[in-house]
Amino acid sequence: MDINVIEKLAKIARENGLSRLEIEEDGLHIRMERESAPAGAAAASPAPAAAVSLPEPASEPASDGLYVQKSPLVGTLYLAPKPDAAPFAAPGTHIKKGDTICIVEAMKLMSELSAEVSGTVERVCVENGRPVEFGQPLFMIREDV
Repeated sequence: MDINVIEKLAKIARENGLSRLEIEEDGLHIRMERESAPAGAAAASPAPAAAVSLPEPASEPASDGLYVQKSPLVGTLYLAPKPDAAPFAAPGTHIKKGDTICIVEAMKLMSELSAEVSGTVERVCVENGRPVEFGQPLFMIREDV
């Protein structure tokens, strides 16, 4: 794998506050994790892997009594089934538990995420096409009473 690709991955991870990113391609395994070292410091092991320091992620958005649906996996978030289609769930959309609200792509596998509660989407916390990490808030939902 080209060092420029690794540097781009580290930049993406840093800009999105990811604490860990793992990629496997053609038998090469790369794992990047945030360490306590200053941002930008990098360490490489003799095995085909690299560790890169990443900044701490931004604090979670205040929930204000809303249900926070979080990402169950690491990947790329897609808010619509196709690039030119309407989003599954936008602010103001009423959703029912079990409705598809987004797709997370991980290792070229598309996983549809279902709403965990019924209610109205108040906020989408991640932009379309952006990387997400495990446990990262995706949607703020005002639950039905």
